[in-house]
Amino acid sequence: MSENKLKIQVASFERTATLTIEEHIVDIVMLVAGTQDPVNTDPNKHAANTKYWQSSTANLWSELQKLKPQFIDLNLSEKFFSWNGDNNEKERNKAAERLLDLITRLYLKPAKEGDTLKFEGKEVHLHLIGHSHGGNVINQFTELITDSEMLSKSEYPIEELPEKWAIKSITYLSTPFFNDKHQLNHTKLHPDCKFVNVYNEYDITQRFIADFSLYNLEYIIQAFNKEKALKAIDKIILILDSNIYTQLFEKMSWINKTTEGPLIWKRTVLLLENVIIVLDEVIKCISSLKTSAKLTSEKATFIGIIKGLI
Repeated sequence: MSENKLKIQVASFERTATLTIEEHIVDIVMLVAGTQDPVNTDPNKHAANTKYWQSSTANLWSELQKLKPQFIDLNLSEKFFSWNGDNNEKERNKAAERLLDLITRLYLKPAKEGDTLKFEGKEVHLHLIGHSHGGNVINQFTELITDSEMLSKSEYPIEELPEKWAIKSITYLSTPFFNDKHQLNHTKLHPDCKFVNVYNEYDITQRFIADFSLYNLEYIIQAFNKEKALKAIDKIILILDSNIYTQLFEKMSWINKTTEGPLIWKRTVLLLENVIIVLDEVIKCISSLKTSAKLTSEKATFIGIIKGLI
């Protein structure tokens, strides 16, 4: 806000008035796509998820364009934000870095040497709209812009947003939220920040993934002692293939209590010991998964059933 004096003089009449000029607020809208093409069928890098905002005649992008006359400085860039779309925590973290990089390149950094910085000293409101896992990218973005260590480790030359910049609204479109990953950081949110969560009760992806933390398969494998389990399985197969139990299922068969009986007993004990080893590894994997309150009892029941077999 700045003050300017205006002098009005008509013939012998003169008056001085003070005008208060308020700086207008800059609004920036960014669309963040989700996991539309998780296997990257498009050969062009980061081209997997930039098209569906305009894929139909009646689309979200067209409706947003109609809002421009209602705001003094509403910025909707046609350089859509993109990322590779992989359903992977690491890629969503990278996507948050790409989002910050795009915002600063478009609206903060000068286009060329000698140009003035675009909106550095102005009050800027960010309006972020994320579809599916794009919502989790936005949440990760809110963490990134407040963490100097994260910023320094980024592969992009990015830095914290200016002090007068803040996130004014976040819209989630069918976002499958996590319990522990990509959590919302409130530090750079505007005091009047608005949240809109659009969801469909019949959306299987959102309903099921939103009920618990989705873990990458490699983390589950790390909790599983593969070598130990495979050795146990090999012993189980060896015992079962030895035909030592054949006599037990044959009619009119006799088992020598001195030789055959003790051998069957020892092999059975060995068999059960190795079955327990495999089941223990399964229990470790299941126990390592963090679940929401809704699934905690189901997980406990499942583990209880497996332990009941031991």
